[in-house]
Amino acid sequence: MSILDIFQELILNKNEEPLYNLIQEKKNSIPEKQKIGKGIVWSLRQIRKQIQEKISLDLQRESLKVLIHSKYWQIRMLVALLASSCAFKEYSVSEYIHYIKNTADDSHFAVRESAQMALRELLQDFPEDIILIYNEWVKDSNEFTRRCVSESLRPVLVSRKNWIKEKPKEAIKILKNLNCDPSLYVRKSVANNLSDISRKYPDLVLLTLGEWLSENDYDKRTFFIARKACRNIVKTKPEAVNKLLKGFSIIR
Repeated sequence: MSILDIFQELILNKNEEPLYNLIQEKKNSIPEKQKIGKGIVWSLRQIRKQIQEKISLDLQRESLKVLIHSKYWQIRMLVALLASSCAFKEYSVSEYIHYIKNTADDSHFAVRESAQMALRELLQDFPEDIILIYNEWVKDSNEFTRRCVSESLRPVLVSRKNWIKEKPKEAIKILKNLNCDPSLYVRKSVANNLSDISRKYPDLVLLTLGEWLSENDYDKRTFFIARKACRNIVKTKPEAVNKLLKGFSIIR
């Protein structure tokens, strides 16, 4: 079946099997030596490229309504990536962000990861729109949504314009909303984010952590973030880290 046939079958008969089979075929076609560097994400990006070339925007938009409810987590992963490419094509985020939000809240870890990938893509060209969304999501009751904000702001694996790497203060301004988060899942992400940032901006991260700890009166939740975030800085600035953490060891 062609990619067009697959999507017409999806829309007309709500039949997901051909698309699921295509994803599996694409993944299984990866040479054994390349499977470490490539996998499900690579496979879905390849399929997304086919969709962009062969499927009309109207049909893509209709397919999202079906794909979002798929029983297959691999197909639900595709939702966020496809929503992102549709947003680029229409130069509008608002119509597609709820699909990404839905994947951010998904019960499957891999699906949630696809949401933060989509946000990273959109952040490069739509920073003002995405920052407004971040400011809403950091207040969301779902810990998965809040974590998605932090993960998508990590300065790693960023393609194209590298907005995140170039604007660490903007990222930290958003992360401040999560600096005493009740969820350990979220706090670990915030700490990992700051650890990444510290590779290039150690003094900025030390200053940030000092402000957060002071503002939160050394709350144990903020202190956890600080201890884990300092694992890179301690290699070059051990005395500053020791002073910040009041002699406590870092958390690896």
